[in-house]
Amino acid sequence: MKGLFITGTDTDVGKTYVTSLLARQLKAAGYGVSARKPVASGCSHGCVDAEHLAKATDEDPFIVCPYRFAPAISPERAIRLAGKTISLIDCVDVCRNSQTFTLVEGTGGWLSPLCSDADNADLAHALAQPVLLVASNRLGCINQTRLTLQAIEQRGLTCLAIILNEVSPDSDADNLFDLQRLIPVPIFSLAYQAKQLPEALVARVSSRI
Repeated sequence: MKGLFITGTDTDVGKTYVTSLLARQLKAAGYGVSARKPVASGCSHGCVDAEHLAKATDEDPFIVCPYRFAPAISPERAIRLAGKTISLIDCVDVCRNSQTFTLVEGTGGWLSPLCSDADNADLAHALAQPVLLVASNRLGCINQTRLTLQAIEQRGLTCLAIILNEVSPDSDADNLFDLQRLIPVPIFSLAYQAKQLPEALVARVSSRI
């Protein structure tokens, strides 16, 4: 299964935003693309992330994200409180239910509990996909990015690139330069409310298709 696993240094760093943009740009370049987010919480009024991903790839949102839970808590805890069991194998099956290059978005950060017996890192390892790491350009992002990259590499996975997402119009530009100086992985800056990812990043991903 060819694809890319999109993870974040934390929750609410822009993973769905980045994944949706990437899907649209790959499709515009003529590539077949699917998106999967096996488990989501905070879905009391529908699953917003699944809707965005499905719109970007022209898929059924319930195929994109079949396991949904209302409480805005970790998916693992939401599953447990619902009296259900969702295994790593279940999540892998969701991701492999695709015939095209698949963008798999994790839930929360890299080590956030994802299902009854696994976290996001376990799913990425099971899929054996390269990883795209999304970090929010805010105070603390240098430490969070370096720690997450270290954890990705410890699982024997390749971090294809890092996106430093500017979540406010006054983000600290020096964070990008510091990260580029400290980390050997390619780092791309995503401007505040950008409508497209950097073309160099999209080319880097498309070279894997």
